[in-house]
Amino acid sequence: MSGELFTQKAVGEPEAEAFLSEETQKHNVRRNPPVHDVMEYEAVQFDNAFWKPSPYKGKPTPELEAKWKELWYYGSFDLPSSALPALNKSPNGVGVGGVAWARTASGNLLAGLEVVHNLHCLNLVRHYVHKDDFDYSSDPAFIGDDEIVLA
Repeated sequence: MSGELFTQKAVGEPEAEAFLSEETQKHNVRRNPPVHDVMEYEAVQFDNAFWKPSPYKGKPTPELEAKWKELWYYGSFDLPSSALPALNKSPNGVGVGGVAWARTASGNLLAGLEVVHNLHCLNLVRHYVHKDDFDYSSDPAFIGDDEIVLA
């Protein structure tokens, strides 16, 4: 299911819009995301039955690790300032702790997709669950004492 379908479903539903400020609704909700023009959409029936086969299930193998890496291993990208109004953001904005947003050599913002970050974190949880079944010693998240790895 695409993000666009979720957005179209949420817009216009009072219970969804009740949580959004008027300003956010006006500037952010009804606009396409900056990646809209490069995204491809595919209609699929969501089926999350645990007993169904999946290329992402099972004990770790080199093949399974490669499949997971294909899901999330995308780098950051340049986000031109012209895309910021669609995100209801100012070109002179600051991030966490008042630090100016990171910029690339071209002067654009250094950006990433949150879904990629979330998949990476989910993959780390999967690694931790299977830490005794596969060698993750080259993963920086697993270097250090057990207390550090648990953090």
